[in-house]
Amino acid sequence: IDADHAMYQAKLMGRNQYVFFEALAEQNKTSNVKVEYDFDNAVNNLEFIGNYQPLIDFRSGDVIGAEVLVRWQHPKLGLVFPDFFIPTLEKSGQIVQLDLYMLKLALSKLKLWADWLPEKFKLNVNVSTSGFASEDFIRYLQEQHQKSAVITERLCIEITEESLILNVDAVKKHLDILKELNISVALDDFGTGYSSLSYLHQFSLDYLKIDKSFVDGLNAISNKVVILNAVVNLAKALKIKTTAEGIETAEQYQKLKEIGCDLGQGYHIAKPLLEADFKRFLLNRSL
Repeated sequence: IDADHAMYQAKLMGRNQYVFFEALAEQNKTSNVKVEYDFDNAVNNLEFIGNYQPLIDFRSGDVIGAEVLVRWQHPKLGLVFPDFFIPTLEKSGQIVQLDLYMLKLALSKLKLWADWLPEKFKLNVNVSTSGFASEDFIRYLQEQHQKSAVITERLCIEITEESLILNVDAVKKHLDILKELNISVALDDFGTGYSSLSYLHQFSLDYLKIDKSFVDGLNAISNKVVILNAVVNLAKALKIKTTAEGIETAEQYQKLKEIGCDLGQGYHIAKPLLEADFKRFLLNRSL
């Protein structure tokens, strides 16, 4: 975890550099307390905002969705990335509150954008392991579905492999409920942990998001092509769509298209965008 934290910090500062965890440790000890303390104020003051990263359909090239990524517009620290606060909120149990906050944000944007969104557009919302197992989370979705099924059916809930493993009974129950509500579910970061393949047939999933680690280096001749082919074909047989994450080059894009991935996401297509920039990107793309 410490090494991952240092790596993420290096990425945020522009890559191609070293960050030592020791330099972050003291800062983290004090910041963890601050995060928990500031969180309730942040929710009340609507300090959490969304960045929207487009998802494209490989076949048509159209933008047919986006993933909403949380950012904290902190009054003193400025724009704060999730690596800084998500681990603390998971430990404190406040993460479910953030899940609900982001779900409400996504639904409000879907209502607001209804006039200019493409017909089959879906907005992907990440939900923590605790959040997806939470009765409050599912109850809220059921209530919103009763108010406006047209809006809730534009959601796609992204869960992690950890969610499947740690709360099997709750997850199966909640997946069944989402199917009844016609809300899609994506398994995020597929292939990064656990024995993913053995769980696919047990759960009702709509999308597999293939982790960036399989896409990196795809422009070289490697076993990754063989693995990706197998994953895409397996998903097709199970009637699950595949999304390739972290596409950074035209070569990767082309190779993934040839392999038969359904959707793509990454900096080659677009980075996570503020709301106004996302609208501009989508409307320009559809001209």
